[in-house]
Amino acid sequence: MAGTMGLDASTAITLCGVQVWDEGTKEQFVRSSPSSAIRTLVCTWTDRVALINALRGSVVQESPYLVEYVAPSAYPDAPWLFVDTIEVEGIPGESGLSVGPNGLVGYKYARIRVIYKSLPYQEGIETGVFSVDYGAEWFTLSGSTASLKFSDSSGGDVATDQNPALRITTITFRQTRNNLPSIPVGQIIAATNTVNSAPFQGAAAGTVKFDGAASQRRLFSNGTPGWDMTYAFTYRSVGWNVAYDPANGWRPVAFKASNQPPFASYDYNGLLL
Repeated sequence: MAGTMGLDASTAITLCGVQVWDEGTKEQFVRSSPSSAIRTLVCTWTDRVALINALRGSVVQESPYLVEYVAPSAYPDAPWLFVDTIEVEGIPGESGLSVGPNGLVGYKYARIRVIYKSLPYQEGIETGVFSVDYGAEWFTLSGSTASLKFSDSSGGDVATDQNPALRITTITFRQTRNNLPSIPVGQIIAATNTVNSAPFQGAAAGTVKFDGAASQRRLFSNGTPGWDMTYAFTYRSVGWNVAYDPANGWRPVAFKASNQPPFASYDYNGLLL
């Protein structure tokens, strides 16, 4: 292709600290599916790794509770499009091909196609995707004592054969954390069989139960692993360490042997840091 042999330094630009030549851009904006843009760049073959790593971003585990995340580069004219895929094509120099020190063909230039796409979350701002779903649980009432009464002028108890169970709405929600450098196994184990000890996603303490996690592994461009973790929780307005007393409604409960509630407490907010 014209312009790749003996590229003129006077027409080069600097991108992420690397000298490149811009061969053009193709944009596609779609309402019903991810929009995208493709930017084609040329750099020297030896600079391609530094450029790719700078464009793709990185993630570093600073501590068990702190992750330093550098978001991938955004498309200049549509900053809600982020680097998704980078394709590389080797280009021979004026003297042709050679064999590099690692046994691969030694190209002089690299043509890099940077593909930007819209994501379901905002890189660097949101931790990932949040979803909500509704459900219900049914609680069998005591057969010996009426739990409900008629509240109109006639009054009287509601017989248990007329209303044998109570229905309570539950809310299941999932929060995804993207681009973690490792699976926080310690935090997941600590959160198992617990309820929230502090307000969480707007829910009062004791009303949210941890239902587990799912993981998906992939690799960053520099070979380091990246994990997307999806955590599941269930909310119940009355809480989880309670039982229904027909005479007094929902009351807190504990095991007789230990005097401890069925679910211990844990601060789930640390899972989303």
